[in-house]
Amino acid sequence: MMLQKRIIALSLAATSLLQARAQTKPGEFVVNGKYSGPAVDVVYFGYTNDNDQQVKDSSVLKNGAFTFKGSVSEPRMGYLYPKASGNARSSAQFFLEPQKTITVKINGDFNKPVVTGSATQKEYEQLQAEQEPIRKQMEPLSAQYSVATKAYNDAKKNNAPENELDTLKYRAAAIHDLFTPYNERMKACTLRFFEKHPASVVTAFYLRFYVTSLSLDSLKLFYNRLGKTQQTGYGKLLASEIAKLEGGSPGSMAKNFTTTDINGKQLSLTDFKGRYVLVDFWASWCVPCRKGNPHLKELYAMYKPKGLEIIGISDDDRDHDAWRKAVEKDGLPWRHVLRGMKFDPVKGYDRTNDISDLFGVHSLPTQILIDPTGKIIGRYDEGAASVKAMDTKLAEVFKDVALIKFNGTTDPAFNGEEIVIYNRAIGVYDSVTVQNGQFTITAPFKEPNRYMFYSKAEAKKKKGYSPWGILITKAGDVNLKMAMDSIQATVVNGAPENELYNSYAAASNEAMKKIMSKLSEKYGADFVNSPDAKDPRYKELVADYQALAKENQPADQARLEQFISTNKNSFAALYVLSVSANGLDAAKLESMYELLGAGYKTTSFGQRLADKIQSAKITAIGKTAPEFQQPDTLGNMVKLSDFRGKYVLVDFWASWCGPCRQENPHVVKAFTQYKDKGFTVLGISLDKEDKKDAWLGAIHKDGLTWTHVSDLKFWDNAVAKLYGINAIPQNFLLDPKGTIIATNVRGEELNKKLAEIFKM
Repeated sequence: MMLQKRIIALSLAATSLLQARAQTKPGEFVVNGKYSGPAVDVVYFGYTNDNDQQVKDSSVLKNGAFTFKGSVSEPRMGYLYPKASGNARSSAQFFLEPQKTITVKINGDFNKPVVTGSATQKEYEQLQAEQEPIRKQMEPLSAQYSVATKAYNDAKKNNAPENELDTLKYRAAAIHDLFTPYNERMKACTLRFFEKHPASVVTAFYLRFYVTSLSLDSLKLFYNRLGKTQQTGYGKLLASEIAKLEGGSPGSMAKNFTTTDINGKQLSLTDFKGRYVLVDFWASWCVPCRKGNPHLKELYAMYKPKGLEIIGISDDDRDHDAWRKAVEKDGLPWRHVLRGMKFDPVKGYDRTNDISDLFGVHSLPTQILIDPTGKIIGRYDEGAASVKAMDTKLAEVFKDVALIKFNGTTDPAFNGEEIVIYNRAIGVYDSVTVQNGQFTITAPFKEPNRYMFYSKAEAKKKKGYSPWGILITKAGDVNLKMAMDSIQATVVNGAPENELYNSYAAASNEAMKKIMSKLSEKYGADFVNSPDAKDPRYKELVADYQALAKENQPADQARLEQFISTNKNSFAALYVLSVSANGLDAAKLESMYELLGAGYKTTSFGQRLADKIQSAKITAIGKTAPEFQQPDTLGNMVKLSDFRGKYVLVDFWASWCGPCRQENPHVVKAFTQYKDKGFTVLGISLDKEDKKDAWLGAIHKDGLTWTHVSDLKFWDNAVAKLYGINAIPQNFLLDPKGTIIATNVRGEELNKKLAEIFKM
């Protein structure tokens, strides 16, 4: 009974998922029926036709007789039910066949039709007969479950108190759990049928309902045995389900999704790249899910400091209030979104934005574990064995992850204010609230890196946050005396490499102070500290700053080289060289890199710097710019070589990059002035796939009328990697032969360079 109910419900719901099939000449079928028993005036009939449309019809009984006609080109399941019932518990189901007359006799009970005229139906009835003894044994339990379910539904209709509803729900769930041994026997019986009838349409029809209870390998084995039946509607639907399941199984890259969370904030899976993510498919009404939530909370508390995030995907699209109440009642502290399946009483289910479909999820609870690269490394469902497997995998993943503990004190006046820690490269993003003038943030440590902080109190005060970082080379405790409204003044103990870095930064700051002092003498400190781009003096200020910075460049490089040679075995020296790399030519960068000791060169910073040097060599002035191609805003592939014959500014930017957007007016001016003389711009955006609209909007808003391309992979942009881009804006100016003749020419410097070129 339970399996029959599930089949009927899923078959009707699955209509929209059937794949388009090759059109063959349809065959008309006729259903002649005869009913006897308690009074029934109207009989309803439904099936899915060859155009994947759900056909519904009705017939008024005349002396107990009724007739339906339709067309199918292959066996399809049809359903009959009386007006008096109108639900799946009293429904006759049978296989239709093209060019056949099907006779259906019903003696009072629609669940027990006598059907003739369909060969496929005979196979179906054979399976039903083999399952019948198990169904008989389940009847007392089914009756208990029906009573318990009715009690819950009645209480819900009568707005019973929540604790009473919970009691009734869990009572029904406890009875439902007792079906497990019967369901296992039913499954074994059905699998034996699959073995005996490998190419049957009945096998294809039933296999869909074992997508989540069979292993992927077993499911594919049965599917491969279907032969020509793979080309039927049920076979194609099964192929689609297998493809989705493969996409949500270990070894596959997780498909991205973007939606709005429970607090109205946008959430994308790509936002969590660099961290381990457990995607939890659940629902407020799912008793096993709710029972499992305390254990998930334990796992979250245990592994969040080491880099685990959980995203809850709830199947509560039709009851948002129940979803919110469940999240609050169960105290689930991670991010929450809905699966995104919409229901229309007329059109049915719209799965266009269904996250569950992306991962082939059809049962709850299901958890999918994704590694920092975006690859799925685990899939877990209901049951003690699955929970144990998930626990074992998480313990394995995080066993070698050490922790850094930042212990902070600050003025109690900032109680309730938030401090944020982040390092997107290694998947760290967390926040903590100051309590009693104290706070503690724990973060994973994998290798030497810089952990960034900002104070929301300072961000509110200055209307923008000022990030500040600490160089960390080993796990352990670091103590902070934090200045919440001026975070740069924070005192750090327990991070010796950070003190070394600060000594270099202090010298650099002194050099910058001298530049700013000279500018303040000329323009006034107020204007220099808060320049207004609309002020006529702004362009002159920018030009003077660039000139002073260029004049100071030899002294900066000498100070950098001295620091590296003196501290060559420190991570601070490697870090300083990494962040200074964009201002050095390839030869100088390589010579300074060679000064470093071997100790830290194997870290990710060291590897990235080595890659940067190789990129700098092939993108140095005088080199032919490396060829590439990427799609433009319409998806058309554009090659760099398409622009041969013109001077081209290859401009790396992004809609989210403030300095890039500030630079855009200068590029627009240069393009407008010289586009008719043989100059153009090729914009390469480091925007994300889910931010394409922001990219297009920035192009329009900033008036960037040249060609734009991007693979929308953020910092993983293939061209950015090829050219060694690790900060934007950056650009390369090419001559008509594709030779690089200048790099990072911005502002008035770009106009001067183009003026020189086009005077010749």
